[in-house]
Amino acid sequence: MQHARDGQRPRATEQLDLFGLSQSRLVARSPAWEALPPQARAELTALMTHLIVEHARACSAAAIGAEHDER
Repeated sequence: MQHARDGQRPRATEQLDLFGLSQSRLVARSPAWEALPPQARAELTALMTHLIVEHARACSAAAIGAEHDER
């Protein structure tokens, strides 16, 4: 970590562009949620719900496994 000396502020760190993407491509922006067709919003909501439920199940199973290991 750099320290400020002589009243100078430390320089901000810079993110390295390892693959040169910032110069060669434009970053595509995601469309606003409201701009998506209703079917796409419904499908994305269903997919995200599925991912969250599966993650919760996995965490719950891991917690139960850890609880049994402690006994």
